Amino acid sequence: MRVLSFRVNSEIMAIGASALILGVAAIAAAVALESAWLFFAASAIGGIDFGAGFQGGLLSVLELLPPLQRGGTLSSLYQVTYMAFGVPTLVAGLLIPTLGLQNLVNGYAALAIVLSLVALALLLRSRTKRIRRAAATT
Repeated sequence: MRVLSFRVNSEIMAIGASALILGVAAIAAAVALESAWLFFAASAIGGIDFGAGFQGGLLSVLELLPPLQRGGTLSSLYQVTYMAFGVPTLVAGLLIPTLGLQNLVNGYAALAIVLSLVALALLLRSRTKRIRRAAATT
């Protein structure tokens, strides 16, 4: 059962990482084109990617823990997540006067896309290892 749930969780994370690439690129395009409707559409895509990626990651971690440790671990993960969103937002706000909004968005988009590609590569590598391990045991 655990192998099946990990497979499903990793697929959810892969969907999230793939959608993140699309969402971030669309947000960068919306800022460049000064298009409000594209920005809101890209934000909706961003909600899908964040939801899928975060849910897959949470489920992967929580299923490994004993039930009595899940609450504390979940609250710690949420604290780290809020910091991961808050600190870059504050730094970006400070850098906009120096770098400009367009440059900042482009830099953030490039970083997010590269990190998403790394996540997808790691998920693929993990999947390949699981398949090889399963083939070796049969």
